[in-house]
Order: sequence, then structure tokens, then C-alpha cells
Amino acid sequence: MTLNKKAQNEVIEKIEAMEIPDAQKKEIYKNLGIKKKRREILCAETTVRIWKRIMNSLTVMTDGVLFDFAKDNVEMLAVDPAHVMLLHLKLYAPYFEKYAVYEKQLQVGLPCDKFMEKLSHLKLTDNVCIKLFDDDLSVLHIHIEREGIVIYRVLKLFDAATMLTPNKPRLSLPHNIDVMISVKELLALLKNINSESDHTKWMSDSNKLDFNIACITENTGPDGKPIWETVKIPSTYVESDDAIHDVRKRPVKVASMFSNDYMESALQMINTFSNRIGIQLGNDNPVELSFCKYGDSKKMDDFPFWEEGFDTDKPKLMAMEIMLAPRIETDDNKLKKTNGDGKDAKGGSNGGADEINTSSD
Repeated sequence: MTLNKKAQNEVIEKIEAMEIPDAQKKEIYKNLGIKKKRREILCAETTVRIWKRIMNSLTVMTDGVLFDFAKDNVEMLAVDPAHVMLLHLKLYAPYFEKYAVYEKQLQVGLPCDKFMEKLSHLKLTDNVCIKLFDDDLSVLHIHIEREGIVIYRVLKLFDAATMLTPNKPRLSLPHNIDVMISVKELLALLKNINSESDHTKWMSDSNKLDFNIACITENTGPDGKPIWETVKIPSTYVESDDAIHDVRKRPVKVASMFSNDYMESALQMINTFSNRIGIQLGNDNPVELSFCKYGDSKKMDDFPFWEEGFDTDKPKLMAMEIMLAPRIETDDNKLKKTNGDGKDAKGGSNGGADEINTSSD
């Protein structure tokens, strides 16, 4: 018996309301002889230039990332194999030229390296729209537009159900610093002093309101102790916003040491999107580097630090936070290395750094 259109729609509505896997629903439709029209559940469009900036940041961490799409934003959390660096990226709907999610929440396992290959021969000004349909959540549809020419491509996705999302640890770091020089200049200053060592010490004193980066050298002073090369950024370039301590009553002096390679990678990722940076430091704790961007396509403004607590009437566009695990010094002034050999439990080199705990405990 063939159902009329009205009856089919009623049956479809009842099946869609069932809390069963999509594969089971498809089997029911097949048995009933109902051909359900596929429905678009995701549409996100922006230029190749923007897509490449996003993917370049993510591929530094890992090849596959879980994109968590919501109605007004998409979030990504990624950690490198050695668990030294964690990236949290949030893009709001106004950051895209088109953005629509027709589900309450949608998780997409994107192979970022494969997606980059799809963009490799395109112009930076080409528009790329990614789409997902409810009849097959394993295939991403890629629509590329260039001056009236349309290119259609597809990409096989990872199974989102099998991908683990790292848990971002909650830290209460005592010192928040807004360094009022460009990220590009901060990156150049770091490169000026790191030729003799693979790590630098980042220090700040809320009483003096200055910020210092120091690098140990191969030279020693009269007392036999190693000489440090330093970059001192005076208080005229530093704003302090201590969330934990009142600097007038209880000054905060903090210092932590970090791998130069990881720090440079983090600053380069931020420099791709922003000139401003907020730095949250502690003593032998991970550092948090962050910013958020707001405004519109004609005028975008940067704000140091993550979006929480930032109040503006202008629409939020994006926010990025990078967390780096420290290298730990022992009493004999030698670096403590994870597992005793500078490698994490999975065998990946982490340059002697401690690890960021991304477990859900």
C-alpha cells in the first residue's frame, strides 16, 4: 500500500521524533518504501583566506579536530601529541559570511589536513561553503565559488562519536598581564634572546608592573652561576588586571619557564588573527595566552584575554586561548623532565616540558 504525501509526512514526523540511531531510522524508511527528502543541517561560508588561517592553527596541533557547531558559534579544542600545548578556538556566526546550524548541536570530525588539500589550488578570495545533510553525516559537501564559477567537492569525515575531546583544565592563575606591544614584536623579542637555549623564563611583578623574558646562556659570572640574557618590558607597556589578588595589598611575583619552540608556535598562531594578547602567569604553572575579536567585517577590534567578563555592544567574532605547560626547575637548577627523559607517556617529544592535564578528572 502506497501512502499519500500527507500520510508520509506524518509517518516521517513520528520516525524523526524517535530517540533511535539515524541508521535505524533509515532502515525503517527503507522497509516502508518512503524516500525522505534530505535536509541541510549545516552551512558555514567564508573565504579561502579565513579557512586557511583556521586550519593552519589546528594542523599545528593535530590532523583531526572535532568541530562543535551550535546555533551561534562553533568551538574547537585540540591538544598536541605530547600534551604540552592546548588550543581552544571559538568562532561566532558574524565571523562567517553565512552561518546556519539547523540542529541544537552538531559535532563534525574534520580531517584538517585533507580539508587543506581541497583548498590548496584556490585563490585566497574564493568563497568556500561547507555543508552537511541529514541523510549522510559522514560526508562534508564543499561548494567553492569564484566569479560565477562553482566547484563542488566532497570530503570523508571522521566518526565524531569515536573522537575524544580534550578537557580544558580550570586554572586560577594569580597574574593577568596585558602587554601593549604587538604580538609580532613580542615574537621578535623572544627570537632575539633564544639562540643559546631551548627555553625561556617568563616573569612578572605586579608591584613594579613590569614583564620580563629571560634566557640562560652558556656563560657564567664570577660566582660560577650562569648569566641570563633578558628582555625587560617596562610598566609603560604593561597593564595588570589581577583577578585573584589586590596588587596594592598583596603584590604578586610570578615566574614560569617554557619551551621556545612551543611558545613561538603559540605566538605565531595568535599573530595570524590578532595584534593584542593577554598573558596569565603563575609560578611553575601553565601560561594562558588569549585574545578575543569583536566588531564587523569593516572594522574589527582586538581585546586581550578570553571573552569571559568582556562586555561590549559590538558583536563578538572570535576568541582564542592557548595553554602551554611549563618546564620545571629543580633545586639543583636543572630542568625536571616528564618521565625522566623529556618524553610524555605516549612517546612524543615534549622538550622537557610538563604536561597539561586534559583528563576529565
